[in-house]
Amino acid sequence: MLLTEYNEAETMELFKEEGRVEGRKEGKLENAKQAALNLLRIGKLTLAEIAESVGLPMEEIQKIAR
Repeated sequence: MLLTEYNEAETMELFKEEGRVEGRKEGKLENAKQAALNLLRIGKLTLAEIAESVGLPMEEIQKIAR
């Protein structure tokens, strides 16, 4: 006896939603990195100020600055 029924459509929708969430996270990260790069090019802020402004860890800003 099976305790739960398998609903393929529901399962596929859950996978799609997980993919959308992951895609949005990756998009936000890429946008933050691009913003950091732009701020670095302007050159008026310290690395710490840029990290705080874009919400990335200092280590990530240091990688971008190289």
